[in-house]
Amino acid sequence: LNITRCVLDVRLRGSLELSAIALRNCPELRLENTFLFGRLCKGIVWKADDSPAVAQKTKLFVTNSILFAGEGLWVDLKKSSSAVAEIVRSTLYGPMAIYLPPSLTTGDLEINSRRSLFDTRLITLDGRDVPEHRMPKWVRWGERENLYSPARHYIAGRPPNDFGPSTLSEWNEFWKQ
Repeated sequence: LNITRCVLDVRLRGSLELSAIALRNCPELRLENTFLFGRLCKGIVWKADDSPAVAQKTKLFVTNSILFAGEGLWVDLKKSSSAVAEIVRSTLYGPMAIYLPPSLTTGDLEINSRRSLFDTRLITLDGRDVPEHRMPKWVRWGERENLYSPARHYIAGRPPNDFGPSTLSEWNEFWKQ
């Protein structure tokens, strides 16, 4: 699926249960030169289940785009074997950039970000029931030349391991960058 040169203005009232773009069992999305404005909703909900269409590596590319949303990217890939998200020359603005819900069970998630701006209070919320220190074992974060606003926390999780890196230097150490 390719979405190019679009303005998505989602004026929804109420809840983060709604999303501007919802993908289910889509093996690849390319979002290019697009402005997504949905400050009271999820930006992109990236879902997969046991469908044969997503048995291979699932891919998401966000290039030259702005995601202004309550939760920029909601990653819920269930049992997809592996997934790659590329965020290039883009801006994520809002309370949270990436959310990993409790239902996420994929074992191999790679997030690569280059020359992007993260202007959020929280970069990643790990809502899974596993301790957050295990996240680098199944999530790989690669980055180059990104800008970050001073976030309240860079990673937060579920209690009792509810907070991770709270400074950029701790964030880089967490991801061994």
